[in-house]
Amino acid sequence: MENHWGENYIRELVARGGISGYPDGTFRPNNTITKAEFVALALRSALNGEVAGNSGDHWAAGIFQIASEKKILSLGISDFRQAEWDKPITRFEMAYIVVKI
Repeated sequence: MENHWGENYIRELVARGGISGYPDGTFRPNNTITKAEFVALALRSALNGEVAGNSGDHWAAGIFQIASEKKILSLGISDFRQAEWDKPITRFEMAYIVVKI
């Protein structure tokens, strides 16, 4: 991440508890973001980091449970079944989630 244009913003989000990076402590700002990663990021931001993630067989199972309970994910707009969680998220899906939150 060193010398990446977003490095200062990423460090600020880490300091505020909004993001934590990958389990190995790295950040990969040039990677494509998955549905699971974006839902986790959006919910943690909206709920001030108070979101548990690992309560099932996928690291984001708890996050998707909360998103479902809060009716953030409507199955009519996209496919958020667990088999799709690690696939790239579209801009439309991101915008929809931000509006719902």
